[in-house]
Amino acid sequence: MLSLRSEGVHSLTVEDIVDNAMVLLIAGYETSCVLITFLLRYLADEPDILGRITEEQEEIARNKRPDEPLTWDDVSRMKYTWKVAMETLRTVPPVLGSFRTAIKDIEYKGYQIPKGWQVFTAQVVTHLDEKIFDDPSKFDPARFDNQSSIPPYCFVPFGGGPRMCPGNEFARSETLVAMHYLVRQFRWKLCCKDEGSGKILLRCLFLGSQLNLRPEAPLNMLMLKLAHSLLCTAIRFSLLLSTDG
Repeated sequence: MLSLRSEGVHSLTVEDIVDNAMVLLIAGYETSCVLITFLLRYLADEPDILGRITEEQEEIARNKRPDEPLTWDDVSRMKYTWKVAMETLRTVPPVLGSFRTAIKDIEYKGYQIPKGWQVFTAQVVTHLDEKIFDDPSKFDPARFDNQSSIPPYCFVPFGGGPRMCPGNEFARSETLVAMHYLVRQFRWKLCCKDEGSGKILLRCLFLGSQLNLRPEAPLNMLMLKLAHSLLCTAIRFSLLLSTDG
């Protein structure tokens, strides 16, 4: 857009600009926040999985100097952490579905879809299909040990084909880097653990995810309060955005 404007051929309408701004806000920010939120939610009840993630991240940290930043090679080594993230994406996809417009009249399994109609594809239809994923209600990152066993276009948290999400690698890196620091420095628990899952989800949607956060090592109390505030704000904001319409 900036290049077009500098060349004097900017032709975007106000509607185009609004659409692009919404894409940047929702697709570029909200989706990663929702993924990290529900990663924390699941890990609060899965100490064994959290332990394996922590072990993987500590191994990476041991090979670096204390203040040395993460590199692309470090992120590429976070294989188990990403399997847990993919299982979270399978059970709670941040984007529930997407629209595609038929460019010609087609027939699909006996259904006639006229040209120009919009078709809505919902990820959960295949993500929670027991014919594709064994025991789909169980949170099990091991199901991604052999990703080639998953049929094409059945695990699509980032979509698929030529219009696949262009920011999938950025979202992956953002999530893995966040988890690297979270699991090594903090532990958390759900404040509403004894409630049913439906009540927990409802509480999260309207009040944010209720977590107790504590450091794994001694920290400056001001820094702890700041970290807690930032984490809770990000979680609450991401979940409130998801209910805005």
